[in-house]
Amino acid sequence: MFTDTQSFIARPSFPVWIFLVLLVTSSAAKAVGLSDLTVTTFDATPWLRDATMMAAEVIVVGKVRSNETVGDPVGAQHSADMLVQLHRVLVDVESTLRGSVDRSVVFYYFADSAICGGAANRAFYFQAQLGHRYIFFLDVSRDGLRSVGDVRPYSLEVTSGKHERKTEHTEQPARNNPHALGKLISYFLLTLGTGLDKSPLDSDIEYAIQESDAFGGVLETVSRVNDLVTAELPARTRMHACDYLAKYLRGEYGCYVKIVSDPTIAQDQRYSAKRRMDYFAGQDVTLEEDLRRNPVAVTPPTHADSIEALQEYLLTLGNSPNNTIRTLACSRFRQLFPAMVPKVPEPQAWCGVIDVFR
Repeated sequence: MFTDTQSFIARPSFPVWIFLVLLVTSSAAKAVGLSDLTVTTFDATPWLRDATMMAAEVIVVGKVRSNETVGDPVGAQHSADMLVQLHRVLVDVESTLRGSVDRSVVFYYFADSAICGGAANRAFYFQAQLGHRYIFFLDVSRDGLRSVGDVRPYSLEVTSGKHERKTEHTEQPARNNPHALGKLISYFLLTLGTGLDKSPLDSDIEYAIQESDAFGGVLETVSRVNDLVTAELPARTRMHACDYLAKYLRGEYGCYVKIVSDPTIAQDQRYSAKRRMDYFAGQDVTLEEDLRRNPVAVTPPTHADSIEALQEYLLTLGNSPNNTIRTLACSRFRQLFPAMVPKVPEPQAWCGVIDVFR
């Protein structure tokens, strides 16, 4: 045993050694005044992620110039069995959607130390890879900017290229106007820009559509995807865009027809497009029957069980090239939500057609 305090400190027992290591490694995070937000209310409840991001004090679009670890991994404050790693990110800002920042900003976030050095799945983990472009959602802390959340996917990757600079002063997506902000997010995710090192949106179209749906809504996403199908995109990317339009704009199969009739596209891909077109055409018959009999049974493609999801889906069907579906959807919308009809914005002027259920 140790006979005095000096010898005890010089040769600490195992538990004391652990304490000293944790004390030293946590100093880096404390130096910038940050604690991780892992397993807080928002992180433990994924469906609140979008609301957390939309409430951010600063929202920027930019390219990551550097991403460095700060200090060593530390124990997550709300989850003792998880080690998190503090990161310092330098971003070249291309657009500012909320707040006021310089052309380059530094912010911090915590990553799961088990995966922060490797390629993490962006559907589950925070992303800020060197040279990649993202929409970052940040809050102002005592010592600078930090992500609104840690570890989980609190950033959105933009794979559609560099876009014209936009700011809150030109677009006015203020905190009290989330609709305008959501439309801007959809714009960056699904509008083709410049400076691409690979085929635009190649293999990323499903991710971009999913996040655009979450932040910009179905109507805005349908509009953006409709523009995409006329662009020069790889056949696989165009196929995903066609699938999305076929699900929401029932009867919109023109993009499939173009793939089927394009001799420059591989035969197996053209066959796949024809098969998908036939499948959705068959589904249209079922949809017409549901709209006639029981519109409440109509399930939006997102499977969202809410009145808002049904309203948005019926409005979207109002843009279908299929005249029968368009008329039925409009009539059901007027019947189920009469108070909303005067509030429906353009281009949903289709609700002025004759109501077949009167």
